[in-house]
Amino acid sequence: MGVQRQSKWEYLARMQGRYLKATKREKGTLLDEVVEVTGYHRLHVVRVLRHGRFPDRQLASLVAEQGLATASRRQGAGGSGRPPGRPRVYSSVGLSH
Repeated sequence: MGVQRQSKWEYLARMQGRYLKATKREKGTLLDEVVEVTGYHRLHVVRVLRHGRFPDRQLASLVAEQGLATASRRQGAGGSGRPPGRPRVYSSVGLSH
């Protein structure tokens, strides 16, 4: 019998703080540990630990308590959540047909 899904998410929420503060070498070791415990694919674990999109509000609040509001770090132009990019080159005149 494996670990339940809710327990895996709780474990990931707790490990996120360690991951974000770790050096590159420590992150590799930490990822090996998390992959072994959860059974998730390594790339999936990296995405969850970096971006913290947890399916449950309770887990999201756990992450917020740790001071790891990762979603608010990536506010781009206009608060859209996208990173800022190059300005658009074309004008509205060229788009009308």
